Amino acid sequence: MAHGIRHIDSAPPAISRHEGGPLSSHEILPHGVHFETQNTYETIFVLLRPHILTNIGWIISAAITILIPAAIEYLIIQFSVPLNDFVSLPSQIVILAIYYSFVLTYIIFNFLDWYYDIYLVTNQRVVDYEFKPISSYKVFEVSLEDIQDIRAKTVGFLPSIFDYGDVVISSAAETGSFKFHAVPAPNKFRDIIGDLSYKVRTEGHSQPHRP
Repeated sequence: MAHGIRHIDSAPPAISRHEGGPLSSHEILPHGVHFETQNTYETIFVLLRPHILTNIGWIISAAITILIPAAIEYLIIQFSVPLNDFVSLPSQIVILAIYYSFVLTYIIFNFLDWYYDIYLVTNQRVVDYEFKPISSYKVFEVSLEDIQDIRAKTVGFLPSIFDYGDVVISSAAETGSFKFHAVPAPNKFRDIIGDLSYKVRTEGHSQPHRP
């Protein structure tokens, strides 16, 4: 019998139907999602990313930044400052274009950082993708069979109200432990991962080698 990473063939009842969407903080049995190191017999059960409310900080910053030129123009009108005497209209347009290109870059950078910073739970393992736009990404993973302990932690006013927090996974593998940061319903997904880990150890079988 060939030996390989242990896996299960079907999702448990708790995640047996599709839930969520491509722009949500979680998607169960996601459609059309694949990753680079996915094995032949590997199925993605859960895709998680940080809760949408973790974007509040940069969204507020972007909104304020967008409104700054309008605020400056308002002050200029109020104090009757002849701006055209210092900067010509074409130069003002160029400056605004450059300014808003930086703002747009800031928005796109932060959105991509959130959207592609994902956590995957498959029928074989859990995978943590730490994505940094333009620069790099890191991948941490551990097989379901090697998971030793899973803890959920919710700290703070907003996380308590909107039910999001961290899921910390400890394993016997070299990766040690890693954290799913600020994911929705941390207790629910802690239990799902724990159930999958138990099911793999008790009912799973080894993935056959590729021919």
